[in-house]
Amino acid sequence: MQYTGKVFFILGVAGSWKNTVIHNVLQTDLPLSQVISCKTRPLRPTERDGVDYHYLSEEEFEVAKGQGEFLEYALVHQLYRYGTRKKDLVEKLKEGKYVIKEIDIHGLMIIAKEHPDIWAVTKSIFLDIPDETMIERVTSRAALSDKEMQNRLQSAIKERQLAKEYCTDIIDATPSQEEVAAHVYALISQYISEE
Repeated sequence: MQYTGKVFFILGVAGSWKNTVIHNVLQTDLPLSQVISCKTRPLRPTERDGVDYHYLSEEEFEVAKGQGEFLEYALVHQLYRYGTRKKDLVEKLKEGKYVIKEIDIHGLMIIAKEHPDIWAVTKSIFLDIPDETMIERVTSRAALSDKEMQNRLQSAIKERQLAKEYCTDIIDATPSQEEVAAHVYALISQYISEE
C-alpha cells in the first residue's frame, strides 16, 4: 500500500527529552498530528493517560498483542512494554497526514523489516546525550535503583549503535529543551518542504 502521509519518529536514549520535544514541536506551525504509544509503565506524575500515553496493564497489553493490534511493540529497559496500535498510525497516513510519534529503536527496526510501506514514508530523528547527562536527567525525575540505571545505560549503548544504521538523523540533545525542539522543528520543516 502507498501512503500519502509521512511519519516522523522521535527516539533516543533515556532522558533525551523525547516527549517534551514532541510537545514543543506540536505547538508550532507545522501541520503535525500525533499518535501516542501504549505502555505498561506506570504514569509519571506529569503524564496523563490518553494524552501522553495509552496506559495498559500487562494483561491488557497481552490481549491487544494477541489480537494483532500492534504495528510494533518492544520490552524497554527490560522492564515495561511499549507498542504502536496499527490503526492509529495507518489511518492518519492514509488520510495524507504528517504524523509525529515517539518510538523505541527496536520498534523502528520492526517497522523497517516488516512494514516496508510505512518505512517508505518514515523519517526518524534520534536524540542522544552523554551518559553523565542521562544519569543526571533520569535521576532528577524519579528515583531509580542501581539495576534500573544500569539497564538504561546498557540500553543506550545498543540504541546508539542501531541508530547509526536505522535513523535518518542523529542530533545532540544536550542543549536546552527549546534548542533541541528548534533543531527537530528545522529538520521536519525541511523534510515537509522537500515534498
